Amino acid sequence: MQVPHKEHLYKLLVIGDLGVGKTSIIKRYVHQNFSSHYRATIGVDFALKVLHWDPETVVRLQLWDIAGEQRGRGSGAGALRSGSPVPGQRLAAKWETQISWALRRK
Repeated sequence: MQVPHKEHLYKLLVIGDLGVGKTSIIKRYVHQNFSSHYRATIGVDFALKVLHWDPETVVRLQLWDIAGEQRGRGSGAGALRSGSPVPGQRLAAKWETQISWALRRK
């Protein structure tokens, strides 16, 4: 007899100022390695972490590494904080709605 299989997908935006270690944290968590010599992320990078939560449940985490910006410059993550419209802002709002909906179902 086959055990029912549940899968959950969560999308996480990792945002912050330039050079604070967003990429380092993601690489360490997903790939279990660390380097002190990362190059600055340009645009967006993406990583997937698959967790076998229990014998019936798989959790997939999509980690979106959003390029940092120096304070007061560019659009990127800084625009998300300031409320300026950027294309990714609609996606972030949609993901927030999906996560809120999933949490209310539990």
